[in-house]
Amino acid sequence: MSDSNQLILNERYINVYKTGQIYAGPEEGGWYAQYREPIISVDVLHLCTAAKQELADTLYNLYRETYDGSYPSYEGVTVAYENETPKSVHESTDYR
Repeated sequence: MSDSNQLILNERYINVYKTGQIYAGPEEGGWYAQYREPIISVDVLHLCTAAKQELADTLYNLYRETYDGSYPSYEGVTVAYENETPKSVHESTDYR
Protein backbone atom coordinates (compact mmCIF):
# COMPACT_ATOMS: atom_id res chain seq x y z
CA MET A 1 0.00 0.00 0.00
CA SER A 2 1.41 3.40 -0.95
CA ASP A 3 1.83 6.28 1.52
CA SER A 4 -0.95 8.26 -0.20
CA ASN A 5 -3.38 5.34 0.23
CA GLN A 6 -2.45 5.10 3.90
CA LEU A 7 -3.25 8.80 4.33
CA ILE A 8 -6.63 8.31 2.66
CA LEU A 9 -7.43 5.39 4.96
CA ASN A 10 -6.74 7.49 8.04
CA GLU A 11 -8.83 10.54 7.11
CA ARG A 12 -12.44 10.65 8.28
CA TYR A 13 -13.97 13.24 5.94
CA ILE A 14 -13.94 14.18 2.30
CA ASN A 15 -14.46 17.94 2.30
CA VAL A 16 -15.25 19.92 -0.83
CA TYR A 17 -14.42 23.63 -0.92
CA LYS A 18 -15.14 26.48 -3.31
CA THR A 19 -11.90 28.41 -3.69
CA GLY A 20 -11.05 31.71 -5.26
CA GLN A 21 -10.02 35.29 -4.88
CA ILE A 22 -12.02 38.26 -3.61
CA TYR A 23 -11.35 41.97 -3.58
CA ALA A 24 -10.39 42.77 0.01
CA GLY A 25 -9.79 46.52 0.06
CA PRO A 26 -8.54 49.64 -1.66
CA GLU A 27 -5.34 50.06 0.37
CA GLU A 28 -2.12 50.42 -1.62
CA GLY A 29 -4.04 50.42 -4.89
CA GLY A 30 -6.19 47.43 -3.98
CA TRP A 31 -5.55 43.96 -2.71
CA TYR A 32 -7.14 40.53 -2.86
CA ALA A 33 -7.68 37.68 -0.43
CA GLN A 34 -7.73 33.98 -1.16
CA TYR A 35 -10.76 32.20 0.23
CA ARG A 36 -11.89 28.64 0.78
CA GLU A 37 -15.60 28.12 1.54
CA PRO A 38 -17.03 24.69 2.43
CA ILE A 39 -19.57 23.22 0.03
CA ILE A 40 -20.08 19.71 1.41
CA SER A 41 -18.51 17.29 3.88
CA VAL A 42 -18.97 13.51 3.79
CA ASP A 43 -18.04 11.17 6.64
CA VAL A 44 -16.16 8.35 4.89
CA LEU A 45 -14.75 6.48 7.85
CA HIS A 46 -16.75 3.38 6.89
CA LEU A 47 -15.58 3.32 3.24
CA CYS A 48 -12.64 1.41 1.79
CA THR A 49 -9.84 3.30 0.06
CA ALA A 50 -11.12 2.62 -3.46
CA ALA A 51 -14.61 3.84 -2.55
CA LYS A 52 -13.14 6.99 -0.96
CA GLN A 53 -11.15 7.75 -4.09
CA GLU A 54 -14.17 7.16 -6.33
CA LEU A 55 -16.36 9.39 -4.16
CA ALA A 56 -13.74 12.17 -4.11
CA ASP A 57 -13.46 12.05 -7.91
CA THR A 58 -17.24 12.10 -8.30
CA LEU A 59 -17.62 15.09 -5.96
CA TYR A 60 -14.83 16.98 -7.72
CA ASN A 61 -16.35 16.41 -11.15
CA LEU A 62 -19.81 17.34 -9.92
CA TYR A 63 -18.82 20.62 -8.31
CA ARG A 64 -16.10 21.72 -10.75
CA GLU A 65 -18.77 22.15 -13.40
CA THR A 66 -20.60 24.57 -11.10
CA TYR A 67 -17.49 26.51 -10.02
CA ASP A 68 -15.53 26.47 -13.26
CA GLY A 69 -13.20 29.43 -12.75
CA SER A 70 -14.91 31.78 -15.18
CA TYR A 71 -14.18 35.49 -14.96
CA PRO A 72 -14.80 37.52 -12.80
CA SER A 73 -14.98 35.16 -9.83
CA TYR A 74 -11.91 33.01 -10.51
CA GLU A 75 -13.62 30.30 -8.52
CA GLY A 76 -12.52 26.72 -8.43
CA VAL A 77 -13.09 23.58 -6.39
CA THR A 78 -10.77 21.72 -4.04
CA VAL A 79 -11.41 18.28 -2.59
CA ALA A 80 -9.53 17.42 0.60
CA TYR A 81 -9.20 14.35 2.81
CA GLU A 82 -9.28 15.70 6.39
CA ASN A 83 -9.91 14.60 9.95
CA GLU A 84 -12.14 17.59 10.68
CA THR A 85 -15.31 19.03 9.26
CA PRO A 86 -14.60 21.93 6.90
CA LYS A 87 -13.92 25.51 7.95
CA SER A 88 -13.91 28.75 5.96
CA VAL A 89 -10.50 30.28 5.36
CA HIS A 90 -9.64 33.78 4.14
CA GLU A 91 -5.98 34.68 3.62
CA SER A 92 -4.57 37.94 2.35
CA THR A 93 -2.27 38.02 -0.65
CA ASP A 94 0.33 40.50 -1.86
CA TYR A 95 -0.83 43.95 -2.88
CA ARG A 96 -1.71 44.20 -6.56
